[in-house]
Amino acid sequence: MNTRPIRFGVMADDVGTPDELIALASWAETSGFSTLLLRDHVIEHTFGHQLGPLVAMALVAASTTKLRIGTLAICNDYRPPVQLAKEIATLDVASGGRVELGLGAGFLEPEYHPLGIPFDAAGVRVSRLQEAVKLLKLLFSGEPVTFHGDYYNVDDFVSFPMPIQDHGIPILVAGSGDRMLRLAAREADIVGIQTASSRLDVPDDPSHRLADVVQQRIDIVRQAAGERFPQIELNAVVLVEVTDDREAAARRIIERRGWSGIETADILAMPTYFIGTLQEIAVQILERRDRYGLSYLVTSQVQAPLLAPLVSDLTGK
Repeated sequence: MNTRPIRFGVMADDVGTPDELIALASWAETSGFSTLLLRDHVIEHTFGHQLGPLVAMALVAASTTKLRIGTLAICNDYRPPVQLAKEIATLDVASGGRVELGLGAGFLEPEYHPLGIPFDAAGVRVSRLQEAVKLLKLLFSGEPVTFHGDYYNVDDFVSFPMPIQDHGIPILVAGSGDRMLRLAAREADIVGIQTASSRLDVPDDPSHRLADVVQQRIDIVRQAAGERFPQIELNAVVLVEVTDDREAAARRIIERRGWSGIETADILAMPTYFIGTLQEIAVQILERRDRYGLSYLVTSQVQAPLLAPLVSDLTGK
């Protein structure tokens, strides 16, 4: 397994004003976090009201100097790739080359209705995302693009401006199902290993977080990526529980989440759940990076301060 440098991201999931966003970005940068990430939603359910991600990214770019700015994730269906390429490239230029583009197929059906967009079957949304990722990579190349697919068509089109990062805009695609993971493995620079369902009708299922299930998903990525696997950065959204009694904390987690059919040992072995003292958590992060290759860890805004004391030591910042 590769041992990429560890880096941390913060999800800006509890900011309602520009001032709150700027304050969070300043704290994240000072604390050594790599990236501030924005969601892409137009309704309050289920994550609360969110600032518009593209304008929010511009605010973060203008108020920081080193912090990278990303999305987790832009819904592909909400913006045509040609429009999105222009906006993201403009942000990359404005930020001095600090943008990461997380893309998703869309999953919140209630969000599609006020936008006037049909909520197609999952297979169609994933197929459309696959085409969009291919097209976006071409649009970021600086060359005239001719592309004819089932969903997008352009002829001899040159996008402007161009990203200024040496290797283009890093693209993140996350998934838990086989098809999304294979898409991500073939096309993305960063592959997110999802351990929680995005479907509203599916309760939180602990089986998705189990060590062997996470390993199976990483194996799917490795197989689909082939020779490019060493160049892929593996990402996950993680949970943190700081405690001096790991067993008791695991029991509390089971009770709090209403999980059944699972043992404390299963909780303690979950690759995306870090439980223990700060020293124990630091060891877990390194061990799981070495074992699973998970090197880009994203945590919620609420949980980020729990990890903050470890960031400098683990990233060298």
